[in-house]
Amino acid sequence: MEKRAVVQVLVVVIVGVLSWVEGRQYGLVCRVKDPSVVSGCNVFKDCLYELYPVEVAQNSMDIFGGHNRLFSLYGGPSSCGYFGKLIATPKGQQTLIETIKKQLLKSGFRGFEIQCDAVMAEVSQSIYASFLDLLRTQLGGGYIIAVSLKHIQLEQCLVNTLNSAVDLVIMPMDCTRDCNIQQLTNVQNAIAHGLDRQKIVLEVVVPSVLVSSTQPRFTSATKV
Repeated sequence: MEKRAVVQVLVVVIVGVLSWVEGRQYGLVCRVKDPSVVSGCNVFKDCLYELYPVEVAQNSMDIFGGHNRLFSLYGGPSSCGYFGKLIATPKGQQTLIETIKKQLLKSGFRGFEIQCDAVMAEVSQSIYASFLDLLRTQLGGGYIIAVSLKHIQLEQCLVNTLNSAVDLVIMPMDCTRDCNIQQLTNVQNAIAHGLDRQKIVLEVVVPSVLVSSTQPRFTSATKV
């Protein structure tokens, strides 16, 4: 009985180590839930980009400076439903793109993230892909377009668009346990569908995951 328990522990440790090694191949983006909590902390040294609620960009808050800030659009089921209705029509797509343009100019942020994937928005992947293509065409190459991807059953039309029109594909930390393993499983599935691995970044959440510069930067749960 004890021998079996030891073997199980070793398996868990080995899987965790392999996941950590694999995860270090990908960049990190840090999702800031509450900017005021991390004010004055040097928590972003390992983050390629920082993700802020769109309200931060709307209020033009002075947060930390730098040019690696992205604001997040939509999120929960109700807002994703609204997003889906917008992009389902050419008029809605154009309205949303104009809104995004204005917000980018006002905020000075480097770009933005769309938190709703096609499944969450309840639209076909072809409609979702056509919106992203139009978005890139109208924004040009000066801004970062990021998309969070929770559902990995990808059709080829969307894979092609993610590879060509999107700068970052974010693998969310959307779990309660074994988050790094789940993230990397999603990464492997996405790559198997043809997604360019160089587009992929892993999400960590601030401040519940990262801490200030006077402490170790990552907890054991976030060494992905």
